[in-house]
Amino acid sequence: MNYIQEINAFYTLGVTNPVSNSAVSLWHALMHINNLTRWKKTFTVAATVLKTKSGLKDSAFKRARKELVDNGYIRVRSRGGNQAPEYQMISLLAIMDHSANLNADHTMDQSTDQSVNHSADPLIKERKTKKNQTNPTTTNTKSASVIFFEENAGELPAYIQHDIQEWAQSVGDELVIKAIKRALERNKANWGYVKSILKSWEKKGITSVEETEGEEQTYQKQRAKPRVTRKREVLPEWFEVEKEEEKQPLAKKSREEIEDEKQELAGLLAKL
Repeated sequence: MNYIQEINAFYTLGVTNPVSNSAVSLWHALMHINNLTRWKKTFTVAATVLKTKSGLKDSAFKRARKELVDNGYIRVRSRGGNQAPEYQMISLLAIMDHSANLNADHTMDQSTDQSVNHSADPLIKERKTKKNQTNPTTTNTKSASVIFFEENAGELPAYIQHDIQEWAQSVGDELVIKAIKRALERNKANWGYVKSILKSWEKKGITSVEETEGEEQTYQKQRAKPRVTRKREVLPEWFEVEKEEEKQPLAKKSREEIEDEKQELAGLLAKL
């Protein structure tokens, strides 16, 4: 693959088949890595490496990758588990050459070209194939995680199927299915709850089913710990009696008793 010619072909095709700036950055990052592998037909690379090279954050990276796939610039195959996806760069130069030949044939014999109906154009064929693969309404092309969710929780609308398949592409079907199982065990049969589990694992750096088992064991141990509660002190019976006596008001003394006490006090003082 000629690096310079492929770049020229990329920008030439971009006139009629444009992509976002994020997709352009990601395409260049993938081309650079493919160049380092000496242009292997397929190669693997971690999402973190691609995000660093392209300068894209997680959500922008996923959108850009999907855009390149949908437009027929790359192929991506998820390998499941904690393995990096497999990528294949589409030779855009070959597509341009083939398209040019088709245009020449169309000029020479329009009727023949109409009978072909452009089905031989690899770029068009590639886009149709990718569109069918990413169309979640086609049962045969649904990812394993979408099929598992629908078998256990009911049919899903198209936009949720797309979301699930994007997560499966990013972290693998195995991890998505594990999150679905976790949600179903807690009687939460909805994608929003499953996604919250996946986001939680993403923040914790959990990337494999084995790591989720360890996290669940830690969670269950914390729940099993007895809660410390303050016990009410049991007071002795005499304390309650004294407390009640303190509350009783002092009895009022009569005037005679007060006079007697005064005289008694005066007598004591006289003796002193």
